[in-house]
Amino acid sequence: MFLAQVPRFRKYSKIFFHTFVVVFFLTNDVSAEEETLFKLTPVTLAKGAPVQISSDSALYDENQGFAIFKGDVRVGHGPYKIRGKHLKVVFDVTEKGKKEPLELVFIDGVIFSNGFEMGKSQKANYNIANGFIILKEDVMFKQKQSVFFGQTAEFDLNSNNMSFKGRINASISTND
Repeated sequence: MFLAQVPRFRKYSKIFFHTFVVVFFLTNDVSAEEETLFKLTPVTLAKGAPVQISSDSALYDENQGFAIFKGDVRVGHGPYKIRGKHLKVVFDVTEKGKKEPLELVFIDGVIFSNGFEMGKSQKANYNIANGFIILKEDVMFKQKQSVFFGQTAEFDLNSNNMSFKGRINASISTND
């Protein structure tokens, strides 16, 4: 109480407070476009590994280059396991293409695992040709004892890099 009555204390406390506010907000202003990088546990996908799919029902249109799988959809591609309720597979139907699957598009909930880490979200795209998996909407990712939550997570399976875009919340274990 006594210090608050001293004019000098009031003057310097205001300067300190304003400096603190400016420094705090300028240094903690993180753009939603910035990304946070992490490493995935390296796994090996054999060249030419088949994409194996099982589901309760399927619709395949070879001419249009897509297939729709519904129900308990389970995908295996080497060490990668993906599970969901609804999957659209886009095939390469170009003249040079061999009608191989290029992209797997999951909606309505998905779980992804590489045998070491596990992630889940509402939507996911697995671009087989480029080796990218993108989890979107309500992402949860578990790596060892650490857990990350966010809106978008991208996995570069070629470089084993994982990035989160936008705001993330994390519980990072110190025992990893």
